[in-house]
Amino acid sequence: MNQPNHHSASTFTGRIEPGPRGPLLRAADGMCWRLDFGNEPLPEGLAGSISVRGRIVQPSCIAVEFLTLIAGDD
Repeated sequence: MNQPNHHSASTFTGRIEPGPRGPLLRAADGMCWRLDFGNEPLPEGLAGSISVRGRIVQPSCIAVEFLTLIAGDD
């Protein structure tokens, strides 16, 4: 199984879902990551499909550097 390099940033896309420890990103293939915004507050209106740039810091957690809402999603 190919996994992204944990030391470099990658781009991930999927839908936002609520999770017990914060927002989750669920990819089309079913993979799910918890999104870690560090000391930054959670963005308002975080819903629908997004694109996230960040690093995998744990097997199920992405340290978010930047995110974009994907237009056209309801």
